[in-house]
Amino acid sequence: MRTIYQVSRSVSGGSWADVGEPAPSLEQAFELAGRPDADDWFLWDDPRWKLRPEVAATIKMNAIITPERIPETDADRIELAADLLLNFGSFDGDHHKMWAIDQALRLLLGERYEQTITEWRAGEDGPYTYDWDTGIAP
Repeated sequence: MRTIYQVSRSVSGGSWADVGEPAPSLEQAFELAGRPDADDWFLWDDPRWKLRPEVAATIKMNAIITPERIPETDADRIELAADLLLNFGSFDGDHHKMWAIDQALRLLLGERYEQTITEWRAGEDGPYTYDWDTGIAP
């Protein structure tokens, strides 16, 4: 399994905008954010990295770096799906549980997800026999 790092900067209105393509290493993400010194960063809302407040205030800009694990084998997909279900499958509400199931299926099926859901929905009475709910993220 490999990890890529998406750099985002704060923009007006309190939202975030991605800066370029994800970086293949944390060090390259620091550079992409314009702050290559690792001491300028701290591990924030796990597992994201954020500029230290005193650094952000000095340069009047904030940035976060979000790691994303990319599965390369079936074992990686299973590990990520299990992590997702364990971390999000216990949230109250059917809509949150459905989101966890949907996300796990996306990880497990990869490129076959859309075709699998389309075939499942068709059922014995043709297209849209069954409904597929993607849920709501917790």
